[in-house]
Amino acid sequence: MNQNKFKEVIRKQYLKKIEQYVGVLIIKVLTGIRKSGKSTVLKQIQEHLLKTNTNIITIDMNKEENKIRFSSSIKLTNYLKTKVNTTKRFHIFIDEIQEIPN
Repeated sequence: MNQNKFKEVIRKQYLKKIEQYVGVLIIKVLTGIRKSGKSTVLKQIQEHLLKTNTNIITIDMNKEENKIRFSSSIKLTNYLKTKVNTTKRFHIFIDEIQEIPN
C-alpha cells in the first residue's frame, strides 16, 4: 500500500502544548513509542515556525548521508557552529539524535 494515500493528521493538541515552550532557552525532546508520529510532529512544528520567519536547521539521522556526515557528536557540534549565527535565533531539529555516537 502506498503511504502517500494516508492523510497526515495535524496534532493540534501537541502543537499547542509545545508552542508554549518555543523561545524558552531549554532543549526540548519528543519521546514516544516507535512509529507514533514524533517525526511528523517535528515537521509540523517546523512548518509553524517557518511562518514566523525564524531560522531552522533540520538534521534527519534516518538519512544515510547524515549518518556518515555526523558520525560523532564532535562532527555535529562543529557543523552547527558553522551554521548558527549568534545575532539571530535558531531552532535546531535533530530527528533520531540517538543515532549519533558519543
